[in-house]
Amino acid sequence: MLHAYYLPLPNALISILKMVTLIATIIYTVSLVINNQLSYGTMIAIIAYVPLIFSPLDNFMAFILNIRGAEIGISRVLNIYDKGEKVLQQRNDNIIKLSNNIALLVKDLSFRYDEKSDSILKNLSFNIKSGKKVGFVGLSGEGKSSLLKLLYKENEIKEGHIEFYGTDINDFAYSNYFHYINVFPQESEIFNQDVVFNIALGKKSILACKKDKIIFEIRNMFDKQLNNFLKYQNYHFQLDEIRETFEMMGILHLEKEIIRRDYEYILNELTSIHFHKTYVTKEKLDNVIKKTKLEKFYGRPLGEGGAFISGGEKQRVILARFLLNEHYRFFIIDEPFTSLDIISEKEMINLLKEDLKDKTGIVISHKFNVLHALSDEYFVLKDGMLIETGTHKELYKKDSFYRELLKTYIEENRID
Repeated sequence: MLHAYYLPLPNALISILKMVTLIATIIYTVSLVINNQLSYGTMIAIIAYVPLIFSPLDNFMAFILNIRGAEIGISRVLNIYDKGEKVLQQRNDNIIKLSNNIALLVKDLSFRYDEKSDSILKNLSFNIKSGKKVGFVGLSGEGKSSLLKLLYKENEIKEGHIEFYGTDINDFAYSNYFHYINVFPQESEIFNQDVVFNIALGKKSILACKKDKIIFEIRNMFDKQLNNFLKYQNYHFQLDEIRETFEMMGILHLEKEIIRRDYEYILNELTSIHFHKTYVTKEKLDNVIKKTKLEKFYGRPLGEGGAFISGGEKQRVILARFLLNEHYRFFIIDEPFTSLDIISEKEMINLLKEDLKDKTGIVISHKFNVLHALSDEYFVLKDGMLIETGTHKELYKKDSFYRELLKTYIEENRID
């Protein structure tokens, strides 16, 4: 792989070279004009053409920057994959089964980016029970994003631990873990495809009336594959997507006696995982597109990175992806609706509020109207520590940091 970090001619050096060349050209051509060796118009034309000389170099540097971005992206993906593989190879003693009481347990969690830096999270401990929606409140830089990166398994947990429905998150393979989590991120990639592809992300659209039949066929397929896997040594899967589903659950590294013991549970999970990562019902997809008011983008490419749509429309696409996902146990909403007008924001909040009934998860936002609409209770972070917990009424009655933040928010958004 080309290591862009070590290539010559960085941007600063090229900028200096451009400037020196332009100044030298101006000085030289002005001297020629003064000596009547060059016309004024020709001088202007020469100076105007100087930047064009550097166009190939600019294009080359843009290409190098793209290579650098791709290298970083590939490195992150491979790092996540390697961690997942390591987890699966180490875990061969049991199948993961999620409990139903405590959705998220954080115990004595501390985090710093390196040994020389201060701790961003300090001895953090809390739990979120199943069915509860918790809003995280705090100033910027208080550790909310760092906590999310730990929950996303992007950073390694070195002090303390996090349990997801009774299982340490380090015991999950990355893909299996995110099968149970629905994320509404601050930003997300928009592809140069139409709205259907950008929301369904390549899943096959099927009619709802065919759903049960397809699930039955998938179950039978995995029943045969699972039996063959138990029967034959070094069994070769006919389709890569079947092997991928087995890998998501870590079945390839389990003892066969464990598979036989939990056969029905494993078969049901394989069927569910494969269906939800492959199919989406057309009725659900069309309904989500209609609710988020994205019908006008049927058959229209949205542009690379959403170049052909507005910031607010990008937020609607991200929301539609979130709403389309039905099979999850926990949600994470991170700073939603940053690019929507007030009326559209209210509409989208109501859609999200309706979708999150009886769901479990966390909401992070600096907007108290979003937090109040989507949260049952609040965890308040300050200096990387959890300093307050409770409902809005409980925290507002006290002389609390929550109350101070809320009053500041109301004051800043008041119109005189």
